Amino acid sequence: TIKFATGGVERMSITNSGISGITAGITMVQSWRLSSSFSVPSSNTFITSNLEAADSYSYGQIGSSMTESSGVFTFPSTGIYLIQFIGQHTSSTQINWSQTEIHYTENNSSFDPTAYGYANLSDGNAYQSSYCQFLFDVTDTSTHKIKFGCRGSNSNSTLVGHTNQNNTTFQFTKLGDT
Repeated sequence: TIKFATGGVERMSITNSGISGITAGITMVQSWRLSSSFSVPSSNTFITSNLEAADSYSYGQIGSSMTESSGVFTFPSTGIYLIQFIGQHTSSTQINWSQTEIHYTENNSSFDPTAYGYANLSDGNAYQSSYCQFLFDVTDTSTHKIKFGCRGSNSNSTLVGHTNQNNTTFQFTKLGDT
């Protein structure tokens, strides 16, 4: 056994069982997507269906998977997570904006908005992307959860989805321990 210490505190050890005291870097990353297009309403609405883990075109992930039920995402372990929502919006008519949202809960009950992304579709027959992100300190996997929402300046926009390609995506990356 080899042990390393600073200030009298053990920081790392190497034994025949392995190495302890060193963080392995990113231990979890996974992409999800909207598997079919979603009509964006003019009022805040949660995306509760047509969500799937990305699984095509040599997709890779690291670590354990997120789980999802009726649009609510549960984390596989505690830690600091970077959550990213990239929406691909389209409209056949001119609209002012289409919005994506990340909502969180720390009590497994009430969800609060924490991040917004906007796409401008003022030209009509256009595609635009929106982006929003949130750093979430998940200290309890049974109470700390995420869900995604959207709304538009009117009900004429669509979030583009597809089961074999990533158009509207949700990215989860565990950056480290909490």
